[in-house]
Amino acid sequence: MGAANGDLSFMADFNGITRSRELAPIAVPLTWGELHDLDAPSRWHIGDGAEMLKRATSKNVAYWGRADQVLPDL
Repeated sequence: MGAANGDLSFMADFNGITRSRELAPIAVPLTWGELHDLDAPSRWHIGDGAEMLKRATSKNVAYWGRADQVLPDL
């Protein structure tokens, strides 16, 4: 996969436009329950944009990426 077999679709072309493969997998925040039921790491792909927008407003991932903590002064 990738440049080793000649697939350069992940690279930008000379006009600065990025290309992606139709079913290229994407990273998605998951709950522990979803992780348990996940059948493959490529479950979501670049074509799932509408589902990703819906997930972004879900209460399951409402605080994803947020850490409520106080760090000590060093």
